[in-house]
Amino acid sequence: FILKNFLLNFNKKNLLDSDENISFYDKLLIFIACNLIKFIKDKISIEIPARISYNYNKIIIYSQKIIYLCNLFGIEKNKILIKIPATDSGIKAAGKLKLFGIECNITLIFDMNQVKKCFENGIFIISPFVGRISDSLFCFYDSGVNFVKNIFYYKESFNFKTKIMAASFRNLNQIINLSFCDYITISPIFFDKLINTN
Repeated sequence: FILKNFLLNFNKKNLLDSDENISFYDKLLIFIACNLIKFIKDKISIEIPARISYNYNKIIIYSQKIIYLCNLFGIEKNKILIKIPATDSGIKAAGKLKLFGIECNITLIFDMNQVKKCFENGIFIISPFVGRISDSLFCFYDSGVNFVKNIFYYKESFNFKTKIMAASFRNLNQIINLSFCDYITISPIFFDKLINTN
């Protein structure tokens, strides 16, 4: 049904034109996201392909095309976050996109150097991966939870406006301990467990 609507509503020339930066499948995913956002009050993230994560210029071009396509589908850019990995090129591109009024969600945050660069560039939101950090750094305390707490304290100390969205959880304790974050992303399994937990 979604694919049929996509083919019926999308301008055929735009759909079939060759474009090295954005493929047919990219356009289809953006169309699906734009249909989902109609049921969501807040913003939605649309991720750039991993293949361009280290290419500053391609990140800029691709992100602008996402916004252009969203506008074609009737979605304003203030409802969209461009999801970009926290490479040096990605963070730099996100800072530039902000000047165009395009906000970003920087993901794959694993260390404080990435965090500081995001804060300094005024990034809208960052997504530290709690579980992945805990998996890789074994210690007596939860290293992933501790990392996000350090981000929060650093943000508060210098009054940065960037929002924190903790992601990639491994257990309920991590979620509960980071409930102070601006946002958290959790799987349906953990969501059900939270509902049924006193």
